[in-house]
Amino acid sequence: EKDDLFRQAFEKLSPHKKVIFHLSRNEGLSHEQIADKLRISKNTVKNHLVSTLRFIRAYLERLAVFAIFSIFF
Repeated sequence: EKDDLFRQAFEKLSPHKKVIFHLSRNEGLSHEQIADKLRISKNTVKNHLVSTLRFIRAYLERLAVFAIFSIFF
């Protein structure tokens, strides 16, 4: 179930952020390797990863709050 929720959040990302996240987390590439591969700056890679992780965390937190709220009301 947790994986399904993560996939839901992942699907809401922009295509560019999906690629960067996949290269980082699934393929284990460094920020520099991703930047070279996509021809973008390392800082752009870092910024995209930070915003992606914040988005996923916030998305999962909102779902958790909604689930708790729906249990009690």
